[in-house]
Amino acid sequence: MKPDTSTEAGSIAALAIASVTAPHLITADDGRTFAAIPQGIDLRDVTPPNAAKTSKPDTIRQIVTLQTAESLIAYVERFKTPNTVLFADIDADTIVAAIDYHGQTDADLVVHKSVLTLPRSLAWQRWDEIDGELMSQLDFARFIDEYAAHFVSPKPADLLELCNNIQAIEKVDFRAKTKINSDNVDFDIVASTEAFSHVQGERLTIPTHFVISIPVYFGEEKRNIDVRLRWKKSQSEGLQLGVMLLNKEETRQEEFKAVVEKVAAGTNLTSIYGRLGA
Repeated sequence: MKPDTSTEAGSIAALAIASVTAPHLITADDGRTFAAIPQGIDLRDVTPPNAAKTSKPDTIRQIVTLQTAESLIAYVERFKTPNTVLFADIDADTIVAAIDYHGQTDADLVVHKSVLTLPRSLAWQRWDEIDGELMSQLDFARFIDEYAAHFVSPKPADLLELCNNIQAIEKVDFRAKTKINSDNVDFDIVASTEAFSHVQGERLTIPTHFVISIPVYFGEEKRNIDVRLRWKKSQSEGLQLGVMLLNKEETRQEEFKAVVEKVAAGTNLTSIYGRLGA
């Protein structure tokens, strides 16, 4: 019930009630201002913009995911401590820099990490995909044509000529003849066909040994990889061709080790082959 302000007593009562119910401003030590609203209404934060002090963490808790060895080196160089350690997981293509790792006598939180999971290059992924797979003559010729730039030996121009010959005699019957002490396999053409005009002496000669140069990981240097020809002839599918990458896993491991050594040298840190637990 509101007091009657037409009387002196009512006016005094109204003033008293107003003084009790008026908001009270409270300023905290950190600069924030609160309005205390009486009679159980609420407590509102009415701090002016940018007036309050921002509380900062007492330690860095951060996991940063990086994509190149150079980025990992740059990040570690900015934040490393005398106890920072590199953990290299060769099975997962991953290098983890534990920035706040334990010292020899003092434990640390190990909550600041930078992680580099080396992405396989697109070229490596494509060759890995067809490694050991057999395909039709036409598909094989198309693949060689598309990725001729990856070849060191034979030369791309020779490969393109080979592709034309393979496509020209796609439906011809063959008899394979592998020469001793030779890097070639000869496929003697059995059936007579107008396609003979596209090959020398009714014989298709395909190298059994190739060398390609591709990067294992994105952004890293190219590596030479030996490749062997695979083939199979059947009555239902005809002549099928494919390739097999030699020492593929050894090449990947050698490249991973080279990247680890590059990061260790660039940051002047100890590298340990293993996996850092969560």
